[in-house]
Amino acid sequence: MSPEPLHILIIDDNPDDRAEIRRMLLSGSGRCYRFTEAQMGAQGIRLCRENTSHPPDCILLDYNLPDMDARKVLLGLCDGADLPPCPVVVVTGFEGNSGQHLLRLGAQDFIGKAWTTAASLTRVIENAIERFMLLTENRRVQQKLRENDEQLAALLAQLPLGVGLTDAQGRWLVTNSLLHRFVGDVVPSEGAKAGQQFKAWSEDGSALDPLQWPGAKALRGETVAGIDLLHTSESGVKTWTRISSAPFRNQTGEITGSICVVQDIDARKRVEEELRLTTERFQLALRDSSIVVFNQDLELRYTWVYNPSLGYESAALLGKRDVDILERPEDAAITEAIKTKVIRTGESDRQEVVIHWKGKDLYFDLLVEPLRDPGGAICGVTCAAVDITERKQTEVDLRQTRAKLGDQAEHLQKVVAARTAKLQTLVAELSHLSYAMVHDMRAPLRAVDGFITLLEQDDNPNSENLRRDYFRRIRGATRRMDQLIADSFNYVKILEQKLALEPVDLNELIPGLVESYPNLQPFKDNIQIKSPMPIVLGNGPALAQCFSNLLGNAVKFVNPDTKPRIRLWAEVRPPLENTTARPPQTAGARSTNESEPALHPQFDPPDPECTAEPKDMVRVWVEDNGIGIPQNSLRRVFGMFQRVSTRYEGTGIGLAIVFKLVERMGGRVGVESTEGKGSRFWVDLLLATKL
Repeated sequence: MSPEPLHILIIDDNPDDRAEIRRMLLSGSGRCYRFTEAQMGAQGIRLCRENTSHPPDCILLDYNLPDMDARKVLLGLCDGADLPPCPVVVVTGFEGNSGQHLLRLGAQDFIGKAWTTAASLTRVIENAIERFMLLTENRRVQQKLRENDEQLAALLAQLPLGVGLTDAQGRWLVTNSLLHRFVGDVVPSEGAKAGQQFKAWSEDGSALDPLQWPGAKALRGETVAGIDLLHTSESGVKTWTRISSAPFRNQTGEITGSICVVQDIDARKRVEEELRLTTERFQLALRDSSIVVFNQDLELRYTWVYNPSLGYESAALLGKRDVDILERPEDAAITEAIKTKVIRTGESDRQEVVIHWKGKDLYFDLLVEPLRDPGGAICGVTCAAVDITERKQTEVDLRQTRAKLGDQAEHLQKVVAARTAKLQTLVAELSHLSYAMVHDMRAPLRAVDGFITLLEQDDNPNSENLRRDYFRRIRGATRRMDQLIADSFNYVKILEQKLALEPVDLNELIPGLVESYPNLQPFKDNIQIKSPMPIVLGNGPALAQCFSNLLGNAVKFVNPDTKPRIRLWAEVRPPLENTTARPPQTAGARSTNESEPALHPQFDPPDPECTAEPKDMVRVWVEDNGIGIPQNSLRRVFGMFQRVSTRYEGTGIGLAIVFKLVERMGGRVGVESTEGKGSRFWVDLLLATKL
């Protein structure tokens, strides 16, 4: 299968040079080519920007063009980026390295017209394409590496532990901020101040050699789950830490460094020390505590109880088992199973247990220790139970509060996202409006300038009628520009204002428009309104402007020998499925080609603040017998400054205002039309009251 032809864009104002380039490429190799040509630099830049999804395979750029030189063309192609959208080869008429500086601006190569050949031109293009692909891939890989580094740094920064990676000499390669609290440039065991900053003790209480610390062992290939070390900062602050390390190996298994994790356990160590001191004072403090303390024999019968709970007296519990005093046998089975295990294993156990008592669940932190006789044999258990019901309830409340806060945060995120999207849409529309205003307002200004020029050049004293005609045309052009400004101002007000929605009776609104608007008076007998019309949810002034624009167009856009006939009716339709309209993307004065989006609005999920149950919709039809709309204009009829026919006065903003107002009221608008046979515009609005 033959390869796809290479697409070459030739930017050169000399047709002979362009023809010579085509000839050399077609004769220089067996490769097929497809050529696009531009005579000006601006034209070449525009061709590239219009085809960003399928740019040319290579651009051959003349060094000097009538409107700009190769440097400016490269800057325009790059548009602020490091590289243009495709490889560029500069064709210069000078000898030597005259195009060398253009390589720093994104060009891949340069050649001279006088000394290039078909073979060298073909080779330069192929090399430029290959070099451009390598540069593009290199930038993509570098960007991915930067993103990975940023993600790793962000992950390490959020960890509640100190984490680091060293090389084979113990020097840190990667660390997070928490690790920096405790270590210097190398792992503690390898540092010069190892014995000063950290201290560790073996089980017999002797100082542990730094060679036995986790970092040193990891560099020797051992994995250390954790050793407690006391860290002393330069300011003298002592902090207990737990350090774990493991060797880091490459693909061949060679140790290239170590992974170190440091955990601040100072708070836990202090709690343990406090617990030890508390235990020593336990007997003295017991009488003032709320802890239930008791002993049980091997048959789990109570032999001693202090500060009993559940309303019992100590004497009433002696000689009894849990099954005798608890309401539910299953609760007694759980507590006795814990104590039986301690007797069997000789190891203490601590668990949370639930006791159902008088209709409530009570939570206890139960600590069970083996009780030994003077000879060391287990003779029962000694237990301490703390009522933690209040804490458990607090935890439940805290979880519920966190869940509510999470829901509120999610809702706020949706609200922020929706408002951001609305703001972006508004900015885009205002940008488009400013572009379109400048574009369309130049036409009347050019007309005024042209007629004034003719007046200045006219020195014929007998051309009074001609001068009057020029003045009439100048006045018409200025009035058109004034109307353009007024309509544009109205459109901007629609974008900015917030429409309050309320029930609006179309039975009153539409007939009132026909009776009160001067441009509709001559044709009011030919405007048929089918009753009854429904009550819709909308904004009265906005709906009045919508339907006055539609009716005004209906009586205006008719053939001179045709009497307007307009018919209005409404029908109830199923609800839109949680959708709101967004404006059509027609480019207004920028574009009128067939590739523009469809005339009907597209739909996005609604604003979370406005989400409600779907409502039935009302579709109001406005049918006329006017000139109709050509099929190739249907796709842009609701865009800014779009005029279907130049035979009629207008600015092309009326239908854009209709679309925007209907959108702001949660509806949508569309049209069905055949050129020469009239049009049927429809407006979907929320139903407020059933027909």
